[in-house]
Amino acid sequence: MKTSSLFTLVMVAFLLMACHDKPATPSQMLVRGNLTNVGDTLVALTLENQNNPEEIIVSNGKFEQSINVFSPTPMLLVSPAVLRNQPGPIIQIIAMPGDTLVLSGDAMGNYNMSGSAFYKQYDEVAKTLKDTNDPDTLKQRSLDFIKAHPDYEACVEIIGVLSSISPEKMKEAIELLSPKVKSGRLSGLLNEIMGTAQASEQPAGTLTNGTEAPDFTLTDINGGQQSLKALRGKVVVIDFWGSWCGWCIKGFPKMKEYYAKYKEKMEILGVDCNDTQQAWREAVADNSLPWLHVFCPKESPLLKQYQIQGFPTKVIVSAEGKIVRTFIGEDPKFYSFLDELLK
Repeated sequence: MKTSSLFTLVMVAFLLMACHDKPATPSQMLVRGNLTNVGDTLVALTLENQNNPEEIIVSNGKFEQSINVFSPTPMLLVSPAVLRNQPGPIIQIIAMPGDTLVLSGDAMGNYNMSGSAFYKQYDEVAKTLKDTNDPDTLKQRSLDFIKAHPDYEACVEIIGVLSSISPEKMKEAIELLSPKVKSGRLSGLLNEIMGTAQASEQPAGTLTNGTEAPDFTLTDINGGQQSLKALRGKVVVIDFWGSWCGWCIKGFPKMKEYYAKYKEKMEILGVDCNDTQQAWREAVADNSLPWLHVFCPKESPLLKQYQIQGFPTKVIVSAEGKIVRTFIGEDPKFYSFLDELLK
């Protein structure tokens, strides 16, 4: 996956590394590390400090710094290169005020976490979620892990991952958590995850099956204009995605397979969102995406018109321009539905 925009991954998944026991001050967490391929600076970015992120100075791969954290929140530790849409380390975690995180290993992916009890748990969670792009395998691993560790606070990370690929499995996983975790210090973040997932399940008035899909015209990747209405006569899959969206990128191989299978009957219109044009163009080229592509500027009302709550979202539109069905997240049911619709 191309590491083009950091904002993204803040919402999706987090991974971390090795340990120490110096306590962090209240409302702060201590980050300590000894990493290779890390460069001389890391930027700590959270939803709380996104306008003024903290810098961590690295010397010969080693660093130690207390970072202001006021509540449990997603955090990215990235190199300045990543902020410029260039390759570099991306370390994704839940930042915990008062805890200590220690990282060791290779910053480009093969690293370990330890420190406080939470981050030792988090390391186990990260290793459980690692090395699979298959949603069904990930769902099963997630449920099995929570069944075995219902008292792990770090299982909230698994709930966050499931919320983006299967709200149904997310609800099942939440029921497996112990009351101690549900009501503990991560309860606020857990409620936010649940609220976001529930909002994404709400049927949008303009997207009721059988109603007309809102038309739009956006700039395509060649600099021309592409409208939805111009594609009448074929089934259209509107794919709302972004170069920053890990699950969007992971879904492309399967999408290409189905595009090749049904391109005589179906068109895919990729709508890139919350992105820069450079990152969008690079992602299309890097992933060799053969379908139509348009860029959605941030001032566009399109996401509100289509009630987009998460990424990827795929809206299937009939040849007559009617909404057929909407799929949120990288859902295998999308492909089985296409088989039924287009066979």
